[in-house]
Amino acid sequence: MLTEKPWRLEAIIRLLAGLVMCSFLGSLTLVWLRFNPETATSTPLVFYSLASAAAAAFLIALGLVIRPWQLEQFKWRGLMLLVCAYAGLALTGLAQRGTGVTGGQMTVLGMAVNALSFQGAGILLIWMFVRQHGLGLREGFGLGQGTRHALLLGATAALAFMPVALGLQYGIAMIAQWLKIDLPVQSAVFILRLADSWTDRIALGVVAVVLAPLAEEGLFRGIFYPAVKRLGYPQLALWGTSLVFALIHFNVLIFIPLLVLAVVLAKLYEKTGNLLACIACHATFNLFNFIMLFVASEFGRTLPAQQ
Repeated sequence: MLTEKPWRLEAIIRLLAGLVMCSFLGSLTLVWLRFNPETATSTPLVFYSLASAAAAAFLIALGLVIRPWQLEQFKWRGLMLLVCAYAGLALTGLAQRGTGVTGGQMTVLGMAVNALSFQGAGILLIWMFVRQHGLGLREGFGLGQGTRHALLLGATAALAFMPVALGLQYGIAMIAQWLKIDLPVQSAVFILRLADSWTDRIALGVVAVVLAPLAEEGLFRGIFYPAVKRLGYPQLALWGTSLVFALIHFNVLIFIPLLVLAVVLAKLYEKTGNLLACIACHATFNLFNFIMLFVASEFGRTLPAQQ
């Protein structure tokens, strides 16, 4: 059974702010990688000065949200955070203009940078979040409670859910086709088509099967779900966190399957009290989908449920 968690609202807000700052740093990194002195509209000195100043602003903002805030520090820290965040965004925008590139096509490298700046950074921030509550990951997420049972139950739940997920995706795709609605291609499908080397494919697999389950389960089931439930709103905790989880993937085709999956993951956490059950389920689900996408891309086909 899931025990009550001591997660503080102040710490959750700082965690979210930290994730935002790390995402901004990831976007800045992509701007930096796109800079080509031969085609840029600004000189290297101007560009690197702007980019460095933006990075410094984001790092200062990140430093402000890492440490706990006392009530008497709230106003000035909040003001400093806003100033640094907006300064970093403004400087990033100026640096972006200097590259001469208005937009970038989705690439394997871009996806890897985004994953490291969100999921990768999220794992580190979650560890710090738990430590600031005087706990370790084992105590905070119940990792020592029936580990083998939790892993087996999570993997089994994912395999049982796969036919349901595929059926939902196929049904949504058929309805959209009947209504003559063009659904956008999933970003994962598009990226996998661009991955022309085993290095790229392995990197994408690590993101999908390792980083994403660890970070997303730590955030949504490990922290957000019990925090909202502790406020006295169990149904809002279940459906609210599940809805946000589905929405952040920004795809109409997989929205309903992910919403149902999120509910299953929350129920798994409730039943076992061990976050490993959720991680195993999420990782198995992603692995199965990744294999399907890989096979489809190898044979030059796309399944209706993957369009």
